[in-house]
Amino acid sequence: MSNASQGKVWQDPRQAASYLAHARGAIPLAAEQLRLAVGLAETMATKVERILDLGCGDGVMGMAMVERWPGATLTLADFSDTMLTAASQRAEAAGVDANLVNLDYSDPSWPSLVSGRGSFDLVVSGFSIHHQTGGRKEEVYQEVFGLLTTGGVFLNLDNVSSPTEKLARFFELDFVDALVSERVHKGLAADREAIFGEWWTRRKEDLACCSPLEDQLGWLRDIGFENVDCYFKYLEFALFGGSRPMAGI
Repeated sequence: MSNASQGKVWQDPRQAASYLAHARGAIPLAAEQLRLAVGLAETMATKVERILDLGCGDGVMGMAMVERWPGATLTLADFSDTMLTAASQRAEAAGVDANLVNLDYSDPSWPSLVSGRGSFDLVVSGFSIHHQTGGRKEEVYQEVFGLLTTGGVFLNLDNVSSPTEKLARFFELDFVDALVSERVHKGLAADREAIFGEWWTRRKEDLACCSPLEDQLGWLRDIGFENVDCYFKYLEFALFGGSRPMAGI
């Protein structure tokens, strides 16, 4: 699927609403992922005054950072009006005056839409960049690097490809079980076969674009990030990133 097609998919309010209502909440160990991301930002960043949540969805990652740094300026950027509305509501409920930016970062000019707010000390992204093709992902990482202050941190919580078909199949079945459990927990109907069919439609889109973790870590190092690592991994869900070196180091 092309980058443009991916954007159209997530601009569909029904697709975006379905993701927010079910898939996002079913991700295993989601609370631990956010806790770890905040801890990494505390450890790696020299300061956190400006935060960008790229492909923000409902803003859960960016808001987790603002809870830790309540005085920071938060910019929430997404290509979906449905997602931005959800992010705005989350920020408003928490009393956070966030900057909302509708942008498509498959277009290399996207940094110009946020760079007027200055460089960022922290850029986070959650389950978004994997929709870009491999070559475009590398370019997005380069563009993020250019938006970071010296000592700034980039944390990407995202889907990565499984190294083998057997592991991919295990991930598929495991996540469908998580989707079923999430709906049962909410008191909703949970027809496993129907849920699998609904989820598989999105899965095929992901398979067209997800990239190996090792490749992405290599791209970050080649760009110039330091402290590059995979900090957390649960099958195809990975938290990885790095920091921009301090000037003169």
